[in-house]
Amino acid sequence: MSQEKVIVLDFGGQYNQLVARRIRECNVYCEIYSYKTDIEKIKAMNPKGIILTGGPNSCYEENSPTYSKKLFELGIPVLGLCYGAQLMMHILGGNVARADVREYGKTEVLIDKADSRIFQNVSAKTVCWMSHFDTIFKTAPGFEVTAHTADCPVAAAENADAGLYVVQFHPEVLHTAEGTKMLSNFVTGVCGCAGDWKMDSFVEESVRQIREKVGGGRVLCALSGGVDSSLVSAVCAKELEAQGQTLSTYSFDFTDNDKYFQANSFQPSMDRPYVDKMTAFLHSDHHYLECGSQIQADKLYESVDAHDLPCMADVDSSLLYFCGEVASHHKVVLTGECADEVFGGYPWFHKKECFDADCFPWSMDFSPRTMLLKDSVLSLLPLKEYAHAAYQKTISEVPVLAGENKEEQRRREISYLNIKWFMQTLLDRMDRTSMHAGLEARVPFADHRIVEYLWNVPWHMKCKDGVVKGLLRASAKGLLPDNVLYRKKSPYPKTYDPTYENLLRTAILEVLSDTRSPLRELIDFNKVVDYISQPSDYGRPFYGQLMAGPQLLAYLLQVNYWLKKYQIELIL
Repeated sequence: MSQEKVIVLDFGGQYNQLVARRIRECNVYCEIYSYKTDIEKIKAMNPKGIILTGGPNSCYEENSPTYSKKLFELGIPVLGLCYGAQLMMHILGGNVARADVREYGKTEVLIDKADSRIFQNVSAKTVCWMSHFDTIFKTAPGFEVTAHTADCPVAAAENADAGLYVVQFHPEVLHTAEGTKMLSNFVTGVCGCAGDWKMDSFVEESVRQIREKVGGGRVLCALSGGVDSSLVSAVCAKELEAQGQTLSTYSFDFTDNDKYFQANSFQPSMDRPYVDKMTAFLHSDHHYLECGSQIQADKLYESVDAHDLPCMADVDSSLLYFCGEVASHHKVVLTGECADEVFGGYPWFHKKECFDADCFPWSMDFSPRTMLLKDSVLSLLPLKEYAHAAYQKTISEVPVLAGENKEEQRRREISYLNIKWFMQTLLDRMDRTSMHAGLEARVPFADHRIVEYLWNVPWHMKCKDGVVKGLLRASAKGLLPDNVLYRKKSPYPKTYDPTYENLLRTAILEVLSDTRSPLRELIDFNKVVDYISQPSDYGRPFYGQLMAGPQLLAYLLQVNYWLKKYQIELIL
């Protein structure tokens, strides 16, 4: 990016995202990189400053995260926090060892050098958050101690001539009373950052980068009439209008959906009325695409080809068809996906039964996944236990922020689950289907800088005024008509046409009637017959918001096709 920036090297600390957030709050652009990032890449980025995060390891132990000594010889100011401080001292010749007394919690820090740039306008006695087993017993050559505590001889040190600073505490957490002031002193006073970066700058830079990626190709926006895709379209339309061009937009729907649509809590409204409002508002060159039942059923198998695996059934097959239609006219499409993951838009962020569930919140009812399996298969495969183990493992990875109550911790868990699992599914789906059709899909809301920026934004801001995705809607005020801006979430469309479900019923019965079908080894024929004789429940999805009764049949057809295509041998 063209503007000045500070980079954060992550050594596995739980507060790495918070460090970046604090720097951005100083109006300085910041990005996070792994400690494994090559030094040549860092040099090429030409950062104004570098911050080394905390981490759970001991820097003097073998195989602990480390970095080349050359980092401290670049002439770029470096600030080490906690583990980052110890690592800097260790690499440069200081002495770090296990402390006699572990410091944890709020601790009074005594400033020894009042004229230190880091401690400008900081109280002589200030409360900081400590969390360390190891301590710096001797500073590296050229460093002087600038602060201490009753149990920590080196709470801070610096080599001002070299632009190298270390603090044993965590200035990024709120428990460090004057931590933001210290970080601001580093990025502005030491690094010389102007402190004039705003989120608006990010939008402008993102537009420039998209223009570079698109090149001479014509860009279009997928427009559903929801707040996410409408906002992406509005930003693009404004940019193109300034160039004297008109934005192309496409909407996706199903033949006769106006006749068969069934509103439910997961899909409360049709897209078409809101698409019409937005196209009139944007004056875009709009194209309405529709997918028929037979095409959607036929594309189920090509969708497996695109993914190399069974996927989200007709949700993916219809998207594959739409991408193919668009690809004949355009090179790049921008979508509004992934805003719900980072801004907290999904029902499971808000519904108490989902929020409190000790499982993946988008798949609370496991029975639809198992009800058609043979009893012999069910007795062999601990499916529910497998899923719960994956859930528990993911929960154990969630970074915990000191001072958060149980409710906020749970919100962080829900966010992490979404980013780790649900968001990956959607991104893979978009990438596989679009590239298979020869179309490049860009997902602006999945930009890592947005994800990092929002990770530690408090819930009362994300859900501003109690409005779902209130922060996003507030930021889009004036860019969209109010009736679109506050439209209740409705996911990717699906068909409710009984013709499609009848096609699936016929196909699944044909498959199970064929003794050569591999699906017969897994699925109970009588259970399927009983299942398809019941009325469909479109409002009770077994996965996410879209995978309901008909999609289960479509998924089974994909599984059978995949088993046959790849000649999978089932050993039960």
